Amino acid sequence: MATDELLLQQAAALGQAVLRFYSWDQPSASFGYFQRYADVEAMTKLRPLIRRPTGGGAVLH
Repeated sequence: MATDELLLQQAAALGQAVLRFYSWDQPSASFGYFQRYADVEAMTKLRPLIRRPTGGGAVLH
């Protein structure tokens, strides 16, 4: 997700939007910036768990 933060900063500086496509090589979950890791950990057995730089709920991938 560090790449997302960098792309967001560059998009703001350049005044251009960025479209990014994701793929995962194993089942995983991402969760929002304001969610607690322990809450997401209790909700799913998927690993790894990745925190997004944005808000929102957990997303299973």
